[in-house]
Amino acid sequence: MSNPPAGSGRQKRTLLFILLGLAALGVTFVLINVGRDIAAEGQVLAALQSTNQIGDMTSEGIEMLRRIDRRAIPILLRWSEGRDPPSYKLINPVRKLLKKPPLRGTFWRRKEMARRAFAILRESATPAVPRLLRRLADPDPTVRRISVQMLAAIGPSIGTQAFHQMTNRLADSDRDVRNDVVWAVQFHRPQDYPVEAVLAVYLHGLQDSYPVARENAMIGLGRMGKKAAPGRPSIEKALNDTDSGVKSMAQRLLDEFEKEP
Repeated sequence: MSNPPAGSGRQKRTLLFILLGLAALGVTFVLINVGRDIAAEGQVLAALQSTNQIGDMTSEGIEMLRRIDRRAIPILLRWSEGRDPPSYKLINPVRKLLKKPPLRGTFWRRKEMARRAFAILRESATPAVPRLLRRLADPDPTVRRISVQMLAAIGPSIGTQAFHQMTNRLADSDRDVRNDVVWAVQFHRPQDYPVEAVLAVYLHGLQDSYPVARENAMIGLGRMGKKAAPGRPSIEKALNDTDSGVKSMAQRLLDEFEKEP
């Protein structure tokens, strides 16, 4: 039997070294990216924790977050997923067998940090919009709620089409999702939107079967003051609302309409 050519063994070893080198480069690349992501997450946390005595972010914290800029987007999207890690579903049954309390969910705390950060980044956070829009169709209402809050925190820079997709959730089957649309719009600098856009949201919310949504709608209308006058017929109907808070806010706003300019 003839022996294989001597060169073939060297070629195989060379190919193996090349493959091992490429694998090492790939692992190094992944580790570098993971390291950068961990570092960026630490910077975002440090910025958000830079608060004054009443809990508002300091100017230093705001500037720190803005310097991180778009590197923060993957972190904020991860924090605002609306779900705890899948491992909880495996760990908690085991903890139950061991008669230990289940791991507590942390996604509400993380989503609130993400919302605060998005509200500061605003226009710089628009790369997150496509992912957030896809979450609006998630079967889990909590995911939809958090997506609405993040989009509203980013503000008008999400674009007109995205704004319509977000406000289409005013017809959501879940009352908390509907309420979050009204709340989030009136909470996050509504003055940055065209008057007719926010007025339409509030008037729709004022017709909702959920009293909390109607209250948030009246809060928004009240902040608009006389700019809400085109919605007067709906506001007058709110005087007969079953919720006392809605009625009193409606009366105050109607009284303001009567004041001299």
